[in-house]
Amino acid sequence: MTYQPCPCEALRAFIEARAKEEKRREKMEPKLNFEVHEKEGRKRFVWSLKGLGGGVHIWAQFLSPGETSFGERFYGGVEVHHMKKPYDDSPDDAPIKDCWLTGCDCWPDGSSLYFSERLQPMIEVYEDEPEKLTSLMNGELLSWYGRHLSRSDFPAMLAEARAEWFMNLIKAADSLGYHCTGCGHICKDPDKDLTILRKTGALSCCPEREMEPLSAPILDILDQPSGDRHE
Repeated sequence: MTYQPCPCEALRAFIEARAKEEKRREKMEPKLNFEVHEKEGRKRFVWSLKGLGGGVHIWAQFLSPGETSFGERFYGGVEVHHMKKPYDDSPDDAPIKDCWLTGCDCWPDGSSLYFSERLQPMIEVYEDEPEKLTSLMNGELLSWYGRHLSRSDFPAMLAEARAEWFMNLIKAADSLGYHCTGCGHICKDPDKDLTILRKTGALSCCPEREMEPLSAPILDILDQPSGDRHE
């Protein structure tokens, strides 16, 4: 009877590690959202973008029908929610506690001038075309996120999380042992494995037997330039 180690454990470990990575990536991916609130006949549009580095939201508060303020039917602003102290002269203690967008304390920053000069005209033109308007506002959100939250540690956190996932996968692979590069045969101890195979009458698991740690292919991926990887 030929010794045939079951690869189920290795497959299970990989699937579990991959599932954890997918959940982590889901949390990291910036999420866009659009909401319309209405109170006492007054509409309020809110476009938001939340990511690991913080968040950005654009808001437009409409006045009651027939009402104006300085000749305008609505006013608004763009606000950035920093997860960490953004400037040297920013207060050490976050001014906003339990922010509605980030879910934690944050340092707010923003501009009503940018809204009135750049965004208000868009809203006036596309107010009755919500899909087109939201597409434009999403572009603004992504632009602000990239420019104003680039000082955050988002790229570093993403790289750290990716490295942590790979390390966990490497540990899981190493705990399972070795595999043969010729046939994919898996075992805990190559020497003991060869002894067992020979006791069953086989010379080896395959003619091209070459055992390497299960983590070796993962390390090869890490050593590749990022452009050569297939996500």
